[in-house]
Amino acid sequence: MRSERRVQKDEWYKDRSNLREQDSATVQSRANKAFIKDYSLKHKVSIEWDMTPDSINDRICILRVDDYAAVIDHDEILRALRFV
Repeated sequence: MRSERRVQKDEWYKDRSNLREQDSATVQSRANKAFIKDYSLKHKVSIEWDMTPDSINDRICILRVDDYAAVIDHDEILRALRFV
């Protein structure tokens, strides 16, 4: 964040830290789970990765929607979403 002296001089400055919706890039790179926004607001969606050394090697993820879990391959997801 800016220093107080800078804020006092800059009359156009507005604190936008409350608009941030996600964690910083460094926090996201260290995480092994992410929540995906469901625009219908009816489901809780998350994805998990790096569970075991084998899942790291094979790039396997778990996609969770409410109580259901699907084991998926990272490359298959990217291939399916490349034209979206």
